[in-house]
Amino acid sequence: MAAGFDEFMIRSRALSINNEEAVRYVLYLGDCETPSEKSRLSYCSSTMMFLESIDMKIRHIGIKDIERFKLIKQEVLSDSRLNDILSQAARFVTFCKNEGIPVSIREEDILNLRIPRKEVDEKNPPRVLSPDEIVRVRTALIGKQDIRKLLTFELIYGFGLRERDLSYFSFDKYNENDGTFVYNDRIFLLPGFLQNIISSAPEKSLAKHSTYAGKDIESYKYHITVAGELSGIKLKISDLSKTHEETSIKCPECGNSHPFEDQYWRLRETGTEDFRFCFPICNYCFKSVYEYA
Repeated sequence: MAAGFDEFMIRSRALSINNEEAVRYVLYLGDCETPSEKSRLSYCSSTMMFLESIDMKIRHIGIKDIERFKLIKQEVLSDSRLNDILSQAARFVTFCKNEGIPVSIREEDILNLRIPRKEVDEKNPPRVLSPDEIVRVRTALIGKQDIRKLLTFELIYGFGLRERDLSYFSFDKYNENDGTFVYNDRIFLLPGFLQNIISSAPEKSLAKHSTYAGKDIESYKYHITVAGELSGIKLKISDLSKTHEETSIKCPECGNSHPFEDQYWRLRETGTEDFRFCFPICNYCFKSVYEYA
């Protein structure tokens, strides 16, 4: 079982109720080969949140108990996060049935309590994060040294990558010598603070993230939701895309868009002998002009 599951084994054993079932489930997920490890860790996280909030044996849980759980959690969780937890609760019920553990609730009854996607989108349209919120998320993730979530955040907010784009990013496309990575024939330069975090990460830690690329879009949504929870902000992946769209400008040299903050821009001086002017260009273009030339 991969080391990432150790935390959930500890939390499972600490449960006053359902600890035996939870331990068996974590062991099962830890030993599975599919889906990806990050997806299985996401399953563990959502299932543990469910079990830690339900104060009764799984075999006695009924639909009224799930409805009560939903009502309480709607006050503190985003609808998409709540939907994910309900989905994983249903998955856990299926596991219990397959293991011969008695349960009285049907998986479809739990799944039917999820908020419809259209309703989620209408209730929670994407919003633009304030500068203070961006700093709070970054600070929380830097404090945790969580490269995966920090990189997910920065690739969407800072570079405008979409969910589908993230599937093609991996550290084998990252040049640690100059902080650049290539995506779809475009070259991006990571902000200095992120380069420093990556370069100072232990070799084993970076190796863990070398398989960052993948095709499980839900895991990227999970990274962003958890990043918001760590910083006390309700956050979804579409908020980052919206923030990028509303706060970014295009570099006049390369055409790439970045938020208008100093992590991404430098001033390039140009003009005549009598009149000098300064224009913002992205960090990569600035280095190309003044350092790579």
